[in-house]
Amino acid sequence: MEIKRDRQVQTIYSLHDARIKKIDINKDTVVLRFDYIFSYVNKEEQTYKADIIFTGDFSCDVLVFDNVVGSGKNNGFSGKLFKFEEFVKKYNPLDFEVLTEAYHGYSTIFEGLLYVNENTFTCMMSFWNDGEVIYKIYDKKNSQNY
Repeated sequence: MEIKRDRQVQTIYSLHDARIKKIDINKDTVVLRFDYIFSYVNKEEQTYKADIIFTGDFSCDVLVFDNVVGSGKNNGFSGKLFKFEEFVKKYNPLDFEVLTEAYHGYSTIFEGLLYVNENTFTCMMSFWNDGEVIYKIYDKKNSQNY
């Protein structure tokens, strides 16, 4: 099932704790492949294997900090700013856990944790696209009542 995100309405899907496992850059699309995403319908949490597909003109900058922000390892911010293609080349396939997602107009921002071998880094992805944002939903993994 494919659902186009309406930029005027909040989506029923949540990416909190979901993990991007792979990124595919194609001629006309960018595909983020998640292990699962959540939805909450009638007080029931459901998880689905899913992809998020960006179409149209697209850009993305990625900040990878030198450690986990707020971990007490240093008092400042340090890290590297990557152009999207450079980030994908270096870290793909990857393990990026989304902690916070934000949407505004044509912008999508994911903040979370990037796991690399035994190391964990704070990471922020800032996407912009003027096309569609499509949630491609696969089979339901499980559900739990609340």
